[in-house]
Amino acid sequence: MRFIISSSPHIKSEETTSKIMFSVFFALIPAGIWGVYKFGIYSLFIILASVLSCVLFEYISQKYIFKTKINISDGSAVLTGLLMAYCLPPSIKLWQICIGSFFAIILSKESFGGIGFNIFNPALIGRTMLWILFPSDMLGVQIDGITQATPLGLLKGNTAVQVSTYLNLFIGNVPGSIGEISKLLLILGALYLFWRKIISWHLPIAYILTVFILSVIFGQDPVLQILSGGLILGAFFMANDYTTSPVFTKGKIVFGFGCGLLTFLIRKFSSFPEGVCYAILIMNLSVPVLDGFNFKNEVLHTKINIRKYVYIFFILTGIYLIAFNFPACRGINLKKSSDKSGIFKEVLPVASDFREQNDCIKGLDENKKIAGYILKIQFDGYSGKVNAVVGVDKEFKITGLKIVEQNETPGLGSKMTEKDFLNQFLGKSHEKILLTSDGGEIDAVTSATVSSRAITDAVREGINDLKKKIE
Repeated sequence: MRFIISSSPHIKSEETTSKIMFSVFFALIPAGIWGVYKFGIYSLFIILASVLSCVLFEYISQKYIFKTKINISDGSAVLTGLLMAYCLPPSIKLWQICIGSFFAIILSKESFGGIGFNIFNPALIGRTMLWILFPSDMLGVQIDGITQATPLGLLKGNTAVQVSTYLNLFIGNVPGSIGEISKLLLILGALYLFWRKIISWHLPIAYILTVFILSVIFGQDPVLQILSGGLILGAFFMANDYTTSPVFTKGKIVFGFGCGLLTFLIRKFSSFPEGVCYAILIMNLSVPVLDGFNFKNEVLHTKINIRKYVYIFFILTGIYLIAFNFPACRGINLKKSSDKSGIFKEVLPVASDFREQNDCIKGLDENKKIAGYILKIQFDGYSGKVNAVVGVDKEFKITGLKIVEQNETPGLGSKMTEKDFLNQFLGKSHEKILLTSDGGEIDAVTSATVSSRAITDAVREGINDLKKKIE
C-alpha cells in the first residue's frame, strides 16, 4: 500500500509559514525570560547561541551544501534554535550547543529536504545528540549551588512531595532546563496559540491525560509526573510540531496517546531519567501511518511506503528499549566461590581466608586470627537495585569497596563504580561516610547525587549495624 504525502505543514489558514513560526516563537518568550531570570545572564547567551547557530547552519546548508533556495526568513530555524535551547541545562558550554545545532539543522532537517520534509523534530534530535555526546554536561549543575532534588529525581526516588512542591513546579522555582521550568508561562503561551488557532488541543491533552491515567494505575504521583521535566513543553510545543505530527484529529489523539505511553514507560522502567524527548521522536515515525488511514483523494507529492515505516517504527522502538533497559553492568556472580574469594580479597587484602558465621563474614589472616570483616549490601540506586561488597578492618575502618552489580545510567550514576569515587571511602569510619553536601567527606559523582547518596547511606548504615552485631 502506498500513500502520497506532500510537504508539511498541511494547514488551511491565511497565516503564512513565517507568521506561524514567529507566533510560536513569541508564545515561548515569557518562559525563556523566566529561565534567564532564574539561572542568570549566561542562559541568555545559551539561547542566542542556539538560535544564531541554527540560522547559520541553515544558511550554509542551503547555499553551499544542498544548494537550494535560501529561506531562513521563514523562521523555522529560529524556532528550532529556541526550542533546543529550552531543552538545555543552564550550564552547557556554547561550543557544545553548536554541535547540537549542526545535527538539528543539517542532518535532521536539510538533509531530508528542508522544512516540511523532515521526519523527526529537529530540536529534539539536536538535544538527543548532545545527550549522547555529553551526558554529564546535559544533566547540568545548579547555578546557585543549592543542593536540592530535581523533579525527575523525585520521580525516580518515589519521594513524597508537599503542596508547596507542586506550586514551585508550576511556577518554576525548581532546577531544570532553561525553558521548561515554568509550566505556568508555557501553558499561557499554549493558550495564546489555541486562541490564534495555530495549534490543536487534541494532541497535548491526549498526551497529558495518558500520563495522568497511567500514573494513577501504577501508583505514581500524577501531578508530579505531569509537572516534572519537559512534559508540558513537549506536549504543547514539541509534539505539536506541524511537520512531524499528524494532520488529522484522530491521528493527533493516537499520537498523543503514544507519546504519553512511551514517556511513562521510559520514566518508570528504564535507567534514563526523562522520556519526553525519546517518546516524541519514536512517535514521529508513526505519522505517515496515522495520516495514511485518513487520506482519500488528496493530490499530494512525496511517495511514502507505509509498510517500511511500520517496520522502522517497531525496529527502532525495540532497539531503544533494549539499549536503555540493558544493565550498564551485569555484575559478578557471588554464588561462585571463585568470584567470592577474589572479591573478598580485593576489599580486605590483609585476609587470606574467609569464614561465614552467623550472617557475618570474617576475614582471617595467615594465623587464622580475625583481620577484618566483609559486608554485603544491597540498596536502591537511581535506576534499580545495586549490590556492593565492603571490607572493614578490626577497627571497622573501610579497607575496600566494590560495586558488583548495578543498573545506573551509563556515563552518570554508573561512574560510582570508578576508583576515583570508591577510593574516597578507604580508611574512613562509618561516621564520616556522608556526602560533603551533608557534612561528610565523600564527594558525589558529578550529576549523580541520588546514586552517590544512596551508596554512602547504605555503607554507613551497614557498617554501623555490623559494629553493633560484633560488639
